[in-house]
Amino acid sequence: MKRDMDLVRRILQAVESSDGDPREYVELDFVDEYPKNSVSYHVELLADAGLIKAQNLMSFGEDGYSWMPKRLTSAGHDFLDAARHDENWNEAKRLLKGAGVAGLSLLKEQLIHLAKQQLGLPG
Repeated sequence: MKRDMDLVRRILQAVESSDGDPREYVELDFVDEYPKNSVSYHVELLADAGLIKAQNLMSFGEDGYSWMPKRLTSAGHDFLDAARHDENWNEAKRLLKGAGVAGLSLLKEQLIHLAKQQLGLPG
């Protein structure tokens, strides 16, 4: 399965906007727009990357396994802060795609670089 960076961003945004108990699972209101196993896979990737806390509910069935997000980590907040502006998000994705590379850490670095440029900071 390929990574969908826009889905990554949507999951992070949904977890951040949740006003529930951080010990409870966050309901992702957009899950019907994607295959369930794809959302679950991306939640697991975000947990692997240390951007969220999540749990594998081990629900095996026709839709596959089910990872559910609980809360952002500090690194997840940092990533989402860097990814907040659509212009920077789209530009960072374009630059990485043009270079033939992808990855959450490279994407975050590129987002931070773009933000620094906008602020006139060395970068």
